[in-house]
Amino acid sequence: MRPPPAKVEFQPKSFSPDKLAARWDCSAAHIRDLVARGELPAFRVGRLIRIPAEAVLAVERCVTPPVAPVDHPAPKIVRPPTRGR
Repeated sequence: MRPPPAKVEFQPKSFSPDKLAARWDCSAAHIRDLVARGELPAFRVGRLIRIPAEAVLAVERCVTPPVAPVDHPAPKIVRPPTRGR
């Protein structure tokens, strides 16, 4: 008996603004703005905008997770001594 086939996750070659917005939890308008400003590479298929998967992965690799705040004591304010007048 053969083992079950390995589960292969499908990776699209490109994303529509709607699909990418759902992936990044933002609006499709924001994705289109990023494309219009040249911050996110894209190409057109007729009137449709498509963002290459390689560009999406490159952006996702560059995003750093938020750093948890470190509990530091508040700095003390040291004032210079005053001169008696």
